[in-house]
Amino acid sequence: MLLLDLPGELLLCVMDHLERAKDIHSLCLTNSHVHRQLLPVLYRFNVRFENSSALHWAARYGKLELVQTMCYYRARVNVYLHGYTPLHVAAMFGQAPVVRWLLSYDGIDVNCRGEGLGLTPLGVAVRREDVEVVQVLLSDARTDINAGSRDNKTPLLDAIKHRHLVILRLLLADARIEMHPQGQSASPLMYAMRKDFGCGGRALLAHGDIDVSARDLKDRTVLHYAVLHNDDGLVQLLLQKQDLDVNAQDCLGMTALHRAIIKDNRRIVALLLTRSDLDVSLCGADGHWKIYEEMPPLCLAVALRRNRICQLLLEAPTDADVRTASGNSPLHLAAGMADLDLLTLLLNQPDIKLNGRNDDGFTALHEATTRGYLSVAKLLLAAPEVDANVGDTCGRTALWWATKRSDEILTKRLLCEDDLDLNVVGRDGSTSLHHAIQYRNRTIARLLLCEERLDINVPGMTGWTPLVWAVHQADINMARLLLARDDLQLDPICAGNASALGLAAGRGHTKIVNLFLEHRDRLDINLPTLAGETPLCRAAAAGHHDVVDLLLQDPQLDVNRADLIGRSPLCWAVYAGQFNVPEHNHLDAILRACVEPACRTLSRSTDTALPLSVNSPRTDRSHNICCTGSNPTHQSTEPRGGKWLIDKPSSERQVTGHVGRSLMLLIMSEQPWLGRIGTRSKSSLRAFCTITFSASQHSCLPSLMQTSCDCVRCCMIPEAPVFPSKVD
Repeated sequence: MLLLDLPGELLLCVMDHLERAKDIHSLCLTNSHVHRQLLPVLYRFNVRFENSSALHWAARYGKLELVQTMCYYRARVNVYLHGYTPLHVAAMFGQAPVVRWLLSYDGIDVNCRGEGLGLTPLGVAVRREDVEVVQVLLSDARTDINAGSRDNKTPLLDAIKHRHLVILRLLLADARIEMHPQGQSASPLMYAMRKDFGCGGRALLAHGDIDVSARDLKDRTVLHYAVLHNDDGLVQLLLQKQDLDVNAQDCLGMTALHRAIIKDNRRIVALLLTRSDLDVSLCGADGHWKIYEEMPPLCLAVALRRNRICQLLLEAPTDADVRTASGNSPLHLAAGMADLDLLTLLLNQPDIKLNGRNDDGFTALHEATTRGYLSVAKLLLAAPEVDANVGDTCGRTALWWATKRSDEILTKRLLCEDDLDLNVVGRDGSTSLHHAIQYRNRTIARLLLCEERLDINVPGMTGWTPLVWAVHQADINMARLLLARDDLQLDPICAGNASALGLAAGRGHTKIVNLFLEHRDRLDINLPTLAGETPLCRAAAAGHHDVVDLLLQDPQLDVNRADLIGRSPLCWAVYAGQFNVPEHNHLDAILRACVEPACRTLSRSTDTALPLSVNSPRTDRSHNICCTGSNPTHQSTEPRGGKWLIDKPSSERQVTGHVGRSLMLLIMSEQPWLGRIGTRSKSSLRAFCTITFSASQHSCLPSLMQTSCDCVRCCMIPEAPVFPSKVD
């Protein structure tokens, strides 16, 4: 039997045994007769057993007739399939006719929420940017246009997010719109500004009911974002709002004016300056622009070299002497950047403080001199109110810094100023002349020395004058420049310090010593240090025989003047011979200078013993020599077989005492180089020993002879003037 010949009851019975809609649909497609009979059964099967999936399919593909048919067979129009209703699906795929018909169906839930984000059909249409579907949904009075999703996004915010101006205007045109519904995460206007949606911002401002004082997590207002996006028109609209806080600061303290300066937008700056309540003294900093210091707008414009904006700010009622967090004024910043145009603009302001100081005490002139900006310094010094003598926190002036940098041209320009203080002392005690000496800059030194008001003798913290510094550096040319001044003091300024001559003698600067000796009338050749060391002592101790020879030629030299512990130049020469001094010509010269006067003194009274130990508080106990033996540390109150020179005058006792101690130390040291001394010195030494030891019946001579070497015995005993062959 053919399928067409089967009665309808049997066909329905066959269909009842089919478990899938696919099989039923295949049966319906056998012929038109079967299709007409079984298709309604298929619809009922879909509604009953397949959750009205055919309705979702028809809504997706815009099959309006199928949608109507399914609704005729009582399909559930609010049923969820994969988290969405048929109305969601129709709105998602832009099927406006289906949406319109579904909205007309009784029992439809217009504001049903989908699973997941919880979007309404209107929210889905807005995110899909389908204008027609949005219009259809908005035409229904049941539509909640303020319904938000689970992420607190309303259709209005979604329209702003997707920057869809038409949909935004459709929403704003609806009277049911709420600009700030409860639970909304952000202000629509702030959201539009953050998304750089200027057209949307204008549309929102035109609505009227908008909050312009909203802030985001960075404390930025809508005005901040309008400036950041260089939206001049929006800024102009915002400034018309009287409740707008034009001085609002973000988390970095930056106002809208700061942002406009950074963006170099002169038009926005001019618009902001039209507000009478604008505060141009607020400070802010922006680390992204490497402006880590809080600055007012004018200082920020100067720091970023915004010359035209600076001119706009100065034309407005602005304080030209505003300060940054560190006390820098716009003049400081312009001078530190060597911007002559800005500097000229600022110098023409009547309320500018040319000598204002920052937290370091620096003026604008300091900023120029510390960096070596000659053109800036000239421009500043051309202003009559500039004081070149203003010092920083340590008292250092512009001249002090110029010489510190060895800037010859800048120093020459500063010296042209009247009443310039040339003797400013820095924290380290140095003056400008000290700098010239220390850096060996003879040009600056000549410039300074030509000034009569210069004090050439100012000591530093260690008491060193410029002359001492010249000696320290062995700079004879600089020393000649200093000696050309009649007011130069060659003796030390601070008590106890070595004189320039003493320092030169101790370091063996023969030419400088000779230069000083040419000015004998201006120095004391015997001036001791705090330890009592004369220049001769220092030269002898260091073994500089050339310096010793020069000093011994001076008639005012006191060759026997000892230091505080009794060490004479001869004693120092002996020490120098004991400790690694390869040449001993200075010892020969000092022996001649010391022994011959002592011999002449002792020859007048040959019955007196030599005081080999002097009981004086100035005597070094560690170097006293006893007559009874060879131990230099042993003390004796009275020599054997003799007496002390108490009958002699004090000066003679001092001379012979110093010579005696030095000779005894020389003899006891048993130095083999003793035989190298000159013939005249040997004769003087023999005469000295003969007079002192032969005249007194001492028992110390045999003791000395037992411990002395051959060369020492040859020097002491005139009857045996034979020297060892190894030293002759």
